Amino acid sequence: MWKKILLLLACTMTISLLWFTVLETIYAQTLVVSGNAALSIAGSESRLRIEEQKGEHFFVVTTRIDGNRVQYPQKFGSLLIPTAMILAWQLFSFFQQKRKQAIKNTTVNILLIFASYLFFLLLLTAYHTSGLAKYIYDMMMDTFYIIALVIILVDNIKHPVFYRRGS
Repeated sequence: MWKKILLLLACTMTISLLWFTVLETIYAQTLVVSGNAALSIAGSESRLRIEEQKGEHFFVVTTRIDGNRVQYPQKFGSLLIPTAMILAWQLFSFFQQKRKQAIKNTTVNILLIFASYLFFLLLLTAYHTSGLAKYIYDMMMDTFYIIALVIILVDNIKHPVFYRRGS
């Protein structure tokens, strides 16, 4: 049991180091590209981009509100960290599951969290023009940790790691 806990900590530290050096930016750029593709398909004038100001990263929305071109930011802060939690868990899972099952679970779990963030960014583009979008966006703002925890718990229930049969 202790070996599994230490392995999980090692995976978490490895992903955290990679996350804060390079993965967060890559993930944010992937979200922006995917968001802009979805906006283009929908025929929206809104666009997303990433901007850095004084060492802090922001998603910046450029859109039209009441005929005027406006921009507004959303700071990354700790917003994207739940994805790092999922990545650490998935790395750990590769050591605990058969390769094929680990790849399948990783793909599904990453797509779930990615789709949640993509939906969130698309809501951000409608934040100032739709009361419903604003409401759902505000509601989702603090739920990504819960979404990540649920994904990890469901994964562990489906494929127990810290459970011994007969215990």
